[in-house]
Amino acid sequence: MSFPSLVSHGDYLSPHYLAEVLPKDLRAKDGLLARWAAAEDDARAAHHAAVAAARAAGEDESAVPARDRTVRETLRSLHGPYFAARPALTAEAESDPALRSRDGEKQLTELHLETLRALGFTEAHEQQLTVHRADVEQKRSVLHSEPGVVALGCGWSAEPDAALDPDGPGRLLAPVALRPSGELPDAKSATDFLFATDDPPRYVLLLVGGMLLLADRLAWHEGRYLSVCLDGALDRRDDRNGGELDTIAALVGAEALRPPAEGGTNPLASFVEKSANHAVGVSTELREGLRLSVEWIANEVLDRLREQGVRPEDVEEPAKLAKELSRQSLRYLYRVLFLLYAEAQPTLGILPSDSPEYARGYGLQRLGDLVVRDLEDERSRTGTHLFDSLQLLFRQVESGHRPYGSEPEDIAAREAEREAARVEQRSAELLAAGEITREEYAERLREADRARRAAARSGDVGLRFEPLRSDLFAPDATWLIGSAPSPLRAARTRTRCRSATATALLRRRWTPGCGTRRCTRCCGG
Repeated sequence: MSFPSLVSHGDYLSPHYLAEVLPKDLRAKDGLLARWAAAEDDARAAHHAAVAAARAAGEDESAVPARDRTVRETLRSLHGPYFAARPALTAEAESDPALRSRDGEKQLTELHLETLRALGFTEAHEQQLTVHRADVEQKRSVLHSEPGVVALGCGWSAEPDAALDPDGPGRLLAPVALRPSGELPDAKSATDFLFATDDPPRYVLLLVGGMLLLADRLAWHEGRYLSVCLDGALDRRDDRNGGELDTIAALVGAEALRPPAEGGTNPLASFVEKSANHAVGVSTELREGLRLSVEWIANEVLDRLREQGVRPEDVEEPAKLAKELSRQSLRYLYRVLFLLYAEAQPTLGILPSDSPEYARGYGLQRLGDLVVRDLEDERSRTGTHLFDSLQLLFRQVESGHRPYGSEPEDIAAREAEREAARVEQRSAELLAAGEITREEYAERLREADRARRAAARSGDVGLRFEPLRSDLFAPDATWLIGSAPSPLRAARTRTRCRSATATALLRRRWTPGCGTRRCTRCCGG
């Protein structure tokens, strides 16, 4: 199961591992969820016993200390303090994205410390960290420091895309002054510096208001890191066992980043290693699947030609035909792989895969459900529904359908956006001149945002495909698959549903573990 608050940049944890494998690791008999449940049961039993003993002794029950809580419990309880502080911080950040005012900085720092304590860093407090680089001693203010982990405080943001903006939320609340000269003003440069010190931490936690970023020294310079939208997760309050908040606690909580007491690797490092090993296994399986699928597609095309009385040598010289057919079969499969990835990443804007209409009409999930069924009659086996469905999707991706800017509502939306921007700029000028109060300024911004949202875009009432215009999806890029070229245009080479073709990839995509040559579970032997 995947969660919208968790984004693995650069596949720090592979999407499949994060969605399918990690939940099983957490729910294992000796997994983190089981350990949390046992610790909570023991703490409740000990607390109840202490209360009973106080009652029996005639003592004040309220004097009994509160029971110990696991990190998932403390993270769940962060909802109250976070949303109590959020309105004031949001209003402050609207006028000063870097939150440079003393009051705003103090309030945000307190929220950051509260967040760290909720994640299990119970001793978190502002402190001076001394580091050495090239025999030069440097001191800097941090929110928390312990062996292997350093936490830094930045500005306010509840949006993932703005979290590393060096001129906005990504600016450090306490910029680092370097000796003999220089400054590290933002989160990225400070993280780069910490990882280059003589004794670098393994992890740096960047707290950006409603966002939390985890940088791993072994992956950060490759652009791989984990970001967590605490704002959205705390708002949804998914506190199920193994739900969104539990998964966040398992990945970025103190227990995940610290080595176990008995020694060994910290849990997050183990997750990363398992993810990498799993990706290697999937890649090996995928290569074998691609090889077999290329053979199946090529053989199906040749069979279709022969059935219609067309000899392969009439199309092209045999050696040249074999090379071209292999290239086009592989290109066809790359199209499917590309769309599988694009469908899993709707934020790329290639496929509207977050729309239920897309899932019902175009989705590869639907095709995947179809191909695992047995085809019982000749009409089904010789039909071309799978091929025709993929071809339709290929055309929509290449040529587009109702691209943005082609509908009247789009023009209205653009005008509303420009008007809202003018209102925001004018309001900022009035605030700076002292002609309106901060409350009036915040209300004007809210009204501008409401007007912006009220402008209905045509995308809200139908599917859109922005034209990709790529060589991969060009109509003539796979001219051998679908129909033969002139003078043999009458020859149809659309692949049939009974052939394996791209169904091999779809089957492997939707049936985890499938991929062996002798698989009888879904490939029919």
